Amino acid sequence: VIMNVVDLKHEVFRPFDSPHTGDLASAVFVQFFSVQESQAATVLARFSNGQPALLEKAIDKGKSILFTSAMDLEWNNLCLKSVFVPVVHQITRRLCAAQ
Repeated sequence: VIMNVVDLKHEVFRPFDSPHTGDLASAVFVQFFSVQESQAATVLARFSNGQPALLEKAIDKGKSILFTSAMDLEWNNLCLKSVFVPVVHQITRRLCAAQ
């Protein structure tokens, strides 16, 4: 499966909303955790089979982001793609932002 349904309006993915900024759907995911959707969390990205790939939830004065796959070559090839470092940077920026 690929991660092809992404909320490009969200802060994490906004840099990829322009042409020539990287293809988030270029990574292939062979394994991921299946999670149940909840209204307490916002789904930021989905895999091509409809399963949530990236979820965000506000907790007290902070945020939690769950990526349902791994950051290694065993479960996907995302770390080999040009979007990997920018996505990790955007997620880190989002988690560290002042409330």
